[in-house]
Amino acid sequence: MDYTQGRYNVYDEWGNWIGRIDGDEFVRTPGANGQLLYRLEEDEFYDMNGGFMGHISNGQVVVAGVKRFVILAE
Repeated sequence: MDYTQGRYNVYDEWGNWIGRIDGDEFVRTPGANGQLLYRLEEDEFYDMNGGFMGHISNGQVVVAGVKRFVILAE
């Protein structure tokens, strides 16, 4: 799925809202400062240091075999 086309909310594995994807490839913190947290590249999820974290499948980010994040359309 192409998450660069629209707005998406990102939640952690406990359902806490951690940020938003807003028409680009970055997950930003909520609020005015919008600090970059993560980067998406096609179906891959990276930290901001470029470290590979996991794959995105059906709106779920799986890290080391465990669902860590959920991406939902706004």
